Amino acid sequence: MRRRDFVKAIITSAAGWPLLARAQRRTTPLSPVLGQPTMDGIIVEELFGVSHPDQILTLSAVMNPATQKLMKSGSEVSYQVDGSKILVRAEGGVAANSTHIWTIAPGARAAAAQVMVTDGGTYYEIDNGLIAVRTPKTIPVSTPAIWANPSVEHTRVWAPTLIPGPIQGIRHRDGTWTGTGSTNYLYSGQTWTSEGPPHHEWIWTTINFPATSATVEVLESGPLRAKIRMTYNALRPAWAQSSIPFSDTGYFICTITLEAGQQCIMVDQETDGTPTWSFNMNTGVSADRARYRGQGAASINGGHNYDGTLYAQINERADMDAEIVLSASGRRDNSVGAH
Repeated sequence: MRRRDFVKAIITSAAGWPLLARAQRRTTPLSPVLGQPTMDGIIVEELFGVSHPDQILTLSAVMNPATQKLMKSGSEVSYQVDGSKILVRAEGGVAANSTHIWTIAPGARAAAAQVMVTDGGTYYEIDNGLIAVRTPKTIPVSTPAIWANPSVEHTRVWAPTLIPGPIQGIRHRDGTWTGTGSTNYLYSGQTWTSEGPPHHEWIWTTINFPATSATVEVLESGPLRAKIRMTYNALRPAWAQSSIPFSDTGYFICTITLEAGQQCIMVDQETDGTPTWSFNMNTGVSADRARYRGQGAASINGGHNYDGTLYAQINERADMDAEIVLSASGRRDNSVGAH
């Protein structure tokens, strides 16, 4: 069949198996391979005999929400434009060996949004009806970070301003909000600093993230997926005893994504520094213990094995999880052995 007759795309599902999607154009001849003519629309076939959960699919189709709506089984469904593709929701999942058909009909898109971004005054809130997450609306940097003694070295920074972190609260499925009430801040894990510029003292500790400026962008606002990106511009100190140079253009980028029908919040992070942030997720959960897998712990409270012994450094033990007692562990910061 000629390439223009249909568009094929392999879509990876949450179950780890691909789906084969074909987008049929009404102006081209139909092949028997595609079965019965539908309308201008999209056919998704499950070819591997595996069921797939409820998820967002990215399909090759160009649509205009002002003049085109999407139909499935006779009812309008929501879709979202993503460049030269569209997002649709496989609501309820995709059964093994099943076929799903979406048809394109004339008329403005009117299906209800399943994900929304609202302006809360000091924050943005992404809500998909199941869970919600809040991010800062603005990130003020009243006093930008500077080098503590730039005429001598670029290893120590002075960062006097508390910087709001990427998440300012989440809502559980039962409606309980957690991590709200006070600002959750962003820090830099184990950084050389001093009490002010210029200053001769060297202090090795967790500090305010050395931001010079920061922005918040709403990249997508629904109706099926919402994304908010926070970009922190910062100083990145040189690391003593290593070849990593200092930078006046360090950065931390955090993108928060929430999709329709999903019970998880996706957090994508990129950085050339050592940012660390946290917020309370325990309101409404009341967990007393947690597990993590990392480099090691400096104390029992920071991480222990299941028998209560210290969670040793990674080169001194097998690859395994650490356990912590939440009431005793406090906030866990990023750290490194030595700068």
